[in-house]
Amino acid sequence: MVKYAGHYPDSFEMAPKPVAIISSIELKHCLFLLCTLVLAMHWFALPKMELVEKQINGKVVDTLTLMPADIGVTNNNSVAAYGEVTYKYAIEHRSGQQTNFHFYPKGCLSRVTLNGYPIPYPMVSHCSFEMGLTIDLEDYLQEGKNTLIVVKDGWKLVLGPLIFGEDFGLSSILGGLLIAVAFLTIIRFVEKLTHDHIAACIIACGFLLYLYILNNTTFMWKKYDMPQHLDYAAFIANHLRWPSTTQGFLTYHPPLYYTLQAIVILLANFLGSFEVVSVMRMFNVACFMAFLIFASATLRKYIKNNIAYYTALIFLVFYPGSGVISVRMDSNLLFYPLYMGCIYFTVCWLENRQYRQLGYALAMCGLAMATRSNALLLLPIIGIAALYQWKRVNFWYLFSCLRSRAVLIGILVLLIGTAANFGRPAYEHMGSKRNHDYIVANAGYLASIARGLRITNTLDHYVSFDFNEYIAPPYFNVWWDKGGRHYFWITAIKSSMYGEFSFPNGWIAVYLNIIILAIIAYIATTIAMGYRHLPREAEWLIFLITLIIPLAGLAANRILHPIACSQDFRYVYPAIASFCGLIGFAIQQNLAQNRMLMAATGIVAAGIFALFSLLFFLKMF
Repeated sequence: MVKYAGHYPDSFEMAPKPVAIISSIELKHCLFLLCTLVLAMHWFALPKMELVEKQINGKVVDTLTLMPADIGVTNNNSVAAYGEVTYKYAIEHRSGQQTNFHFYPKGCLSRVTLNGYPIPYPMVSHCSFEMGLTIDLEDYLQEGKNTLIVVKDGWKLVLGPLIFGEDFGLSSILGGLLIAVAFLTIIRFVEKLTHDHIAACIIACGFLLYLYILNNTTFMWKKYDMPQHLDYAAFIANHLRWPSTTQGFLTYHPPLYYTLQAIVILLANFLGSFEVVSVMRMFNVACFMAFLIFASATLRKYIKNNIAYYTALIFLVFYPGSGVISVRMDSNLLFYPLYMGCIYFTVCWLENRQYRQLGYALAMCGLAMATRSNALLLLPIIGIAALYQWKRVNFWYLFSCLRSRAVLIGILVLLIGTAANFGRPAYEHMGSKRNHDYIVANAGYLASIARGLRITNTLDHYVSFDFNEYIAPPYFNVWWDKGGRHYFWITAIKSSMYGEFSFPNGWIAVYLNIIILAIIAYIATTIAMGYRHLPREAEWLIFLITLIIPLAGLAANRILHPIACSQDFRYVYPAIASFCGLIGFAIQQNLAQNRMLMAATGIVAAGIFALFSLLFFLKMF
């Protein structure tokens, strides 16, 4: 096997001077400052609100502070979905606090009053649910307690103060400090785990990009299924139990993510100042950061050359799909770090054969199974790793693993996670005479609208590639033929970068689409040039297997359910980390064999791709 010059930094003394200063700050101090600033935002900068009463058509319904049944299912019939809805808020206000409030109404506002006085609002956007509207109450708020009444037609309303409003005050200063300390905390945390300063800074810069996108969007940005995800979590917060698998459009999903989001709802309601849905979205960003940390640690296991490693990591962090996915409300956000954590511990087990690493991998797989059915893709990966260990060591080694407490606990978590996923709908449908798909439980609904979503499912559309449809339009849409939705590879590439959505600045997306094709060709060329070395380079196999198995699962999903949304790459997004591993390893291979021009080509192509991706988001808002 070829040896590489790349290595982990051994101490903080090797870091550049600015990074060395950051490295001297203790992680516990960052966490203390972070908690202090959160409390400062709560007590000094943001007004505390309490939803006192909610009426639907004159009937009072149960509520929680800030976000009650507004976005939650109150019972199986979802009480009075339409009609006049009245919200009565109590606002505790002090001078110096923020005065801007943001509304996300579904339906149209009828009137807004504060302390009995009517409040004007922009009529042009009073029915907006996607972007909402901001109302400045500075001229109407009084010191102490205030009563805000909002009357609207329809249902679902979220109301909260913004950290950054049009007015610059104490909340803006504290919000800026909060972001700065969070940035430093991420750097210090990643440094503690990896002892790599540059990688920590790259990941922390990704956090700033995702926060920028979050700050410029609402929870209804690219809104497919968004209310349903909120409904699921809010129902658990309201009733402290799981809904039935047929109660809502998405309630067949495993409950772990929504249970954690329900805890976030209750915590945000307890604080009473922070807008609840924004806190829920921050939880999603935190989950995505955990995915990046596991992915970076996995890439570092095999990509030892620093230049190749940092190139692959930059490509992953600034991949367009990372920005789109990280701020959305979806149980995939918890699935990604658990999936990647399972891959990481499996790789560690292959490397050092410690029982506890296998136990961690099985436990991560079990938690992933309690989050998404996609976790089934982890089972063949763990199985292949077990067969490899059997071949490399012996069968009795695998048998002896069962004597380890860590492995037994991991198996128990896996069984519980599987039961939470498939056992819940199976129990509810026990004795039912109708067939039920436990993996895609809304398949019946999709079939009812599949006339517009149905796609061609012939072999030709799996192996052919229409370049014209790949380029124009540059995005993938489940409803449009133009854009390549009938072609598996076109939709796999496009949906991995943009999901099912369209964006402004399509000319940047065209360049991104072309560059990623060039990078795929670069990887294939490197493999072809060094195929004689591949049998000795197990790293290629690791990245290829963890990329091919998810893609095969995505193809199988399309075959079983030939509708456009069945091939959305977000179902298998962690496979992007394996693709980045192939990029980094190709660059490393070219450097090791002194093919400097080839190595430079890969570095430049990945760098330009990341730069265009960053430009894509900066010019979007």
